Amino acid sequence: MFDDYVLLNAKLAIDYAKEKLGSFFEGKDLDCEEIGDGNINYVYRVKSDDKSVILKQGTETLRSSGRALDKARTNIEYEALKNIYNLSKMSPEIYFFDEIMNVIAMEDISDYKNLRYCLINNEIYENLAEEIIKYFEKNYFSTTSIYMDAKQRKEEIKKFTNVDMCDITEDLVMTEPYYNYKNRNIVYKGNEDFVENTLCKNEKVLYNAAIMREKFMNFPQSLIHGDLHTGSIFVNESGIKVIDSEFAFYGPIGYDLGCVIGNLYISYLYNMLKNNDEMVNYLGEVVEKIVDELPQRLYKALLNNQTIPMYTAKFKKKYVKNIMKDGLKYAGMEMTRRSVGDSKVVELTGLENMKEKTKFQRKLVKVGVELLTKKYAFAVE
Repeated sequence: MFDDYVLLNAKLAIDYAKEKLGSFFEGKDLDCEEIGDGNINYVYRVKSDDKSVILKQGTETLRSSGRALDKARTNIEYEALKNIYNLSKMSPEIYFFDEIMNVIAMEDISDYKNLRYCLINNEIYENLAEEIIKYFEKNYFSTTSIYMDAKQRKEEIKKFTNVDMCDITEDLVMTEPYYNYKNRNIVYKGNEDFVENTLCKNEKVLYNAAIMREKFMNFPQSLIHGDLHTGSIFVNESGIKVIDSEFAFYGPIGYDLGCVIGNLYISYLYNMLKNNDEMVNYLGEVVEKIVDELPQRLYKALLNNQTIPMYTAKFKKKYVKNIMKDGLKYAGMEMTRRSVGDSKVVELTGLENMKEKTKFQRKLVKVGVELLTKKYAFAVE
């Protein structure tokens, strides 16, 4: 029945699961609900009375605008999630990828919760910083030039070339907040001159943004997730699971780190706005622990895997310092694009008071600019 591509709906997802996962569900009656809220995929949970599976189908167009997209991104997501699972178990287990239907079948992680909404709802996870540190320790270095065979790595870079998704990031994150050439930025009334002067006419900002844009586009350091915000991280007391890696490609490790830190800062500032001292203190400690401890942990991970002699301890210290510097600068760019761009965070859009929205947008831009333009020094021992 599914020998050609057809867009699934809830009913067809059940039929698909029966055909492709019949032995998994043991012939039992199935229910289905659409659970995705994204713009580029359809996501269904198919379940029996005791088992469930997630089906994620990539579309040929953006759901919002109809813009054409290469379906190959779903295969990239499948390979990237599989890589994370094999290295760290910090993603859902992948059951299969159907190239014809462009469907990934994967483990249902409904016992984990979306980190962004957990933080909005004042939920505290004591091991969050440690889990994020472990994620970066385990999932990046094996695909760097320090460890991977050079010829194999060139083939991998080619395999993970992700033209459409990188094009989205290069526009929405790296360009449009500073040069609104597509007129898609959404700046709240009263902030127009502030944004123009702080971002678009600020030589220091433009200089730093250009450097980080150039690095994003031309530095295939490692296989990265490409969109590692708090909505792509699911959490419970046992750990984290990372999903939605359709933006994966070979790029700077610091970009993933910046997405995480930038969104944690957004949550931190949101809770400051709401005078929620407990969450402000908690999130401040999370960010501080990541920034303080991750450099040492990354350095130790590099030391424990010696390859060729020219990768000396001094080189590895510099390597880690650059990741951290990149991460904090990209955090600033992430905060900026999530405030003035057209893909805003719910922490901002969910504010009902327009005066609060305007104030919060301005605050995000200010902190984002500070992170982007600051000079950093890290001690790595």
